[in-house]
Amino acid sequence: MSGAEVEAVEPRWLEWIAENLARGASEAELAAALIEEGLPEGRARACVREVQASPALGAARRLWWRVQALEQIVRLRREHRA
Repeated sequence: MSGAEVEAVEPRWLEWIAENLARGASEAELAAALIEEGLPEGRARACVREVQASPALGAARRLWWRVQALEQIVRLRREHRA
């Protein structure tokens, strides 16, 4: 599948793929969910691979883990005050 075909997929799906890959979801899980939503199998797998190959995904993963760490600090501070 070409990049143009992947771009034809709604941006919200590409964002959803990126967010879930950043959180650690597997390519197979994401492709299965897209297929369940009606995307043809080949197209679904190609979309996930395309997002997975993006250099921006590494940055997204680092940011996601940083947010998780900061949220944990906030939770611990709240518990400590209580």
